[in-house]
Amino acid sequence: MRHLWLDEQWLRETLPLDDGKPGVAQPQRQVLLDGVRLSRLRYIDGHGQPHTGWPADEQKLGLPGALEIVIDAPGFPDIRRVILMPGGMPASASRADPPHA
Repeated sequence: MRHLWLDEQWLRETLPLDDGKPGVAQPQRQVLLDGVRLSRLRYIDGHGQPHTGWPADEQKLGLPGALEIVIDAPGFPDIRRVILMPGGMPASASRADPPHA
């Protein structure tokens, strides 16, 4: 199972159980929410500082410590998620107050 965002829809995509025929199974998509809009995407460096692009400043080429995603959906404004990247920020930095815009 995976989740994706396509044409302002939040979708859940699953693959049916394998029936023994390789490559035959087609993903099935279910619309979870319509009207989803990305309102902010920021990259958080290893010091907990947000950036609008990556690599930021003089950062080495590599992954940021985390991604901050803010989406709006009908009835659910400003849903904020911080996703730690592999080898990302220390746990204490991820619990800090949200970076200021």
